[in-house]
Amino acid sequence: MPLRRLRLANLCIAQVQICVGSGRKALVEAGGIRVLYESAQDVIECREMENLILLASVIMRKCCPRNKLPVSRFNSVVTFEKPMSEIYPVEGAEGRTNKPDG
Repeated sequence: MPLRRLRLANLCIAQVQICVGSGRKALVEAGGIRVLYESAQDVIECREMENLILLASVIMRKCCPRNKLPVSRFNSVVTFEKPMSEIYPVEGAEGRTNKPDG
């Protein structure tokens, strides 16, 4: 497994370098994000490489710009009914409780 240790060492070095803004910029400009992504995709089926994939994903996450989701509001289209409870009554459900019948 010397190749795996070499990959891990390279990723650790990259992780230290991206702590500085210029290191992140250099990695992005050199196409390192693409290399990390493709390398992670190549070994995604191998359980022994999970720690490498995790480290590669941390590096990619730190280097990519943060973008907001293109939504105008944070309300969901999906709605859920609140469960009935004696402690937190459901609005409009006065008199009903969540006690089992019997």
